[in-house]
Amino acid sequence: MPAPKGNDNASKFSMDVVHKICTLISEGGNVKDACEEVGISYDAFRDWRYNNDVVSNLYVKAVQDKADSKDAEIDRVLDMLENGEVDASTANVMIQTQKWRMSKYYPKMFGQNSSIDVTSDGEKITGSPIIIDNAQGEEPREL
Repeated sequence: MPAPKGNDNASKFSMDVVHKICTLISEGGNVKDACEEVGISYDAFRDWRYNNDVVSNLYVKAVQDKADSKDAEIDRVLDMLENGEVDASTANVMIQTQKWRMSKYYPKMFGQNSSIDVTSDGEKITGSPIIIDNAQGEEPREL
């Protein structure tokens, strides 16, 4: 894959480095810490992300995967609560913080307004809803 063009960091570009950074992020790490760990400046990674769609997509997916890491952290907090290592109010703050982070990292999956649309593909549904009350043995009818 060619290096992103038009910036001073293009000569440092490496997909191996990009994959390592994205792996560290998906495991729950911070992008700036991940860059430091692999020896690349955050500015270089940001330039790669802005100038290369593949890098940008990998980064977005890594952040979404990071939400799964936060879910695992919630499980650890629950274990700590069950083992008496933290009190309920502390556990609640820790869990609410992770839930908030998850909603920012992957809003479509974990956001407050996330929902599954199984009937309309996002289109407005028109017509009257149909009521079925099988407990009364009635035939379906419109409201």
